[in-house]
Amino acid sequence: MIVKKLKRTSFKKSKSAMIGGLVDYILASHDDAGRDKLAFAGSRNFLTSTVAAQKKKMISLAEESI
Repeated sequence: MIVKKLKRTSFKKSKSAMIGGLVDYILASHDDAGRDKLAFAGSRNFLTSTVAAQKKKMISLAEESI
């Protein structure tokens, strides 16, 4: 996995909108041109197994951070 830390450049969107959009982008199975993008997705250290609940947990953690 390659991880890139992104700086917040725009304060027009809320943290929850940015995190939700990023999760949706990462988990999208196809890119804008219709090509396959995602072969496998997994997660660790969540108490839930559904993507929607994991997304809510990530958003709530982002809201608590500075």
